[in-house]
Amino acid sequence: MRFVAGMMLLAFVNTPVSADWQYTRWGMTKDEVIFASQGAAKAYSATDQDAGAYRVLATAPYTGLGFEFVSLFMFDWQTSALIGVKLNLNLATQCKSMLGALIGTYGNPLETTGVPVRTFTWRDYKNKNVVKARLIEPTYCQIIYSPIIETGPSGGL
Repeated sequence: MRFVAGMMLLAFVNTPVSADWQYTRWGMTKDEVIFASQGAAKAYSATDQDAGAYRVLATAPYTGLGFEFVSLFMFDWQTSALIGVKLNLNLATQCKSMLGALIGTYGNPLETTGVPVRTFTWRDYKNKNVVKARLIEPTYCQIIYSPIIETGPSGGL
């Protein structure tokens, strides 16, 4: 069984990918995300985080840029494929510092919107990800990673 699982992982690792976040690849199933996390991710059965286009089926702790988060893995309702990762900052008092770290990593945001929810958006072309930070200071801070969707020529106006 371990041999089969190892071969499946090897085959998956050698498959070309267009974008990803940490140990995940866009399009993975819940079980693949949990396996790839090496035990960090656990199944998530509550529906409090579900939204129109996705449902959260797994969660894991995550530390990045010196901040601690709870990561929520977002899966498409119809295909059950991974379509995004939400990182909820554990200490909302670190919102400004987190935003500064994101600007240091990705540069100035391409788009900034909102009151009372402020949203900052970047495109990480190297990893082919859209990165959004959502802040309601001082109570709530979140980063959302999702793949950049490339569309072909429209043929229209």
